[in-house]
Amino acid sequence: MEFSLISAGSDAKIYKCVFIGKEAVKKEIFRKHYRHKKIDAKIRKLRVSNEIKFTKKLASINIDVPILYFVDVNEKSLYLEFVKGFTINQILKNVKEYEPNIPRCIGKVLAKIHNGNIIHGDFTTSNLILRNSYIGDGCTILDSATGLPYQLDDADSIPLCVIDFGLSFLSASVEDKAVDLFVLLKAIKSFHSEFALLEEDILSGYQTKSNNFDEIKKKLEIVKQRGRKRPMCTLVEHA
Repeated sequence: MEFSLISAGSDAKIYKCVFIGKEAVKKEIFRKHYRHKKIDAKIRKLRVSNEIKFTKKLASINIDVPILYFVDVNEKSLYLEFVKGFTINQILKNVKEYEPNIPRCIGKVLAKIHNGNIIHGDFTTSNLILRNSYIGDGCTILDSATGLPYQLDDADSIPLCVIDFGLSFLSASVEDKAVDLFVLLKAIKSFHSEFALLEEDILSGYQTKSNNFDEIKKKLEIVKQRGRKRPMCTLVEHA
């Protein structure tokens, strides 16, 4: 099997490959030699376990996630569907015209995740893929299936795929949900500040799907005022 490196993060390397005749990615949670061997193995095992657990849980509540093909327990690797498309991070960095339904869709998706009492842990624009999208001439979003402008008229029907569940956990806590939302908004402000309405539109979308928006919004304001984040937030390196 041939592997082509796509990206390398602080904890994992992503390779493109072909698995059982399908385009796939191999996500390898690599060893960190500065950590004690047993501690490192435990952390890597947890990351793999989280990926499996939350890929299944999110799919069960109709969140678009990559299909999980296979897990190599010994190597601490997962083989997943190769999701064609640009990340929201790439899109926001390249488009000239603001598309309000994209952030509204992001808010809706995160609210549905939180309604299931799931905390993503790193819900940033690098972990969201607009399926079958690419940036064409003139910095417009095009559909790779047709070559035509991407259909963004309805925020509820935008095929947004969520990835990377190594930091995810279960929680019904309003504060945990507010912190998860705060991670996204802080990353948006840091990396995509040229779009002034992003936060407003994300919250607008979130409100339409959230089961307890008022409580979470109130807690979000407290989290913002505190000016500090929980440990999971410090792991965010890229929007």
